[in-house]
Amino acid sequence: MLKKINSSYKSKLILRIIIFLIITFGFISPLIFDGAPFASRYIMFTGLSNFVITIEYLLLIIFMLFKKDTTKKSIYTIRLISTGGILLTFFVFGLLLTPLALVTKEYNPFTLSSILQHFVNPILAILEFLLIDPQKEKVKKVYSFTPLSLSIIYTICIEIRGILINEPSVRTGGVHAKYPYFFFDPFYMGIFFEGGDLNVHYGVVPTIITLAIFHLLICFILLVIKNVVDKSYYKH
Repeated sequence: MLKKINSSYKSKLILRIIIFLIITFGFISPLIFDGAPFASRYIMFTGLSNFVITIEYLLLIIFMLFKKDTTKKSIYTIRLISTGGILLTFFVFGLLLTPLALVTKEYNPFTLSSILQHFVNPILAILEFLLIDPQKEKVKKVYSFTPLSLSIIYTICIEIRGILINEPSVRTGGVHAKYPYFFFDPFYMGIFFEGGDLNVHYGVVPTIITLAIFHLLICFILLVIKNVVDKSYYKH
């Protein structure tokens, strides 16, 4: 199947157009079903990662229409950054925020828009990244650091925003809160280990470091799997 898809320009183009349409629908779904302001999509990392992956597929389609080589290392790096970003969305929401929401019952994590943005879009992006445009040469594992650029830039911007804006600091976070995610909020989490208002034993700094290490780990695993898949493609 891999050979058939990757050897056919038409098959790859059609597949990417289908994925682009589904991911775009997922990205705009909060506006349709939840009445969420468009600007709020950029405040949450979920919205940002979905936006980045949407732009990536749009660029891939444009490149293909102009007969550009989409296996180039520069394009591969862009794909890795955007896929790594939405992969973080998938795991953080699935492993941290969904269980928390089910316990606190403060919001429903299984709305249509939430399922599309947190589960459907990431899975599609991961499968496309792994199966399409195999690399002839093994990609160095140091490339697994590149997706961190997206999460680091986002974290810096969110922390600066929290300092500058005059919004309430609420435990659940959200688009109208000082910090969109509670674990970025030093007023609740504390800065290092003092605990803040949540009276926890860790603060924002160790939480961010832990998330960065986790992000690096899952991107490293993604890269290793991609190398194995690519090797099997050229082996046969």
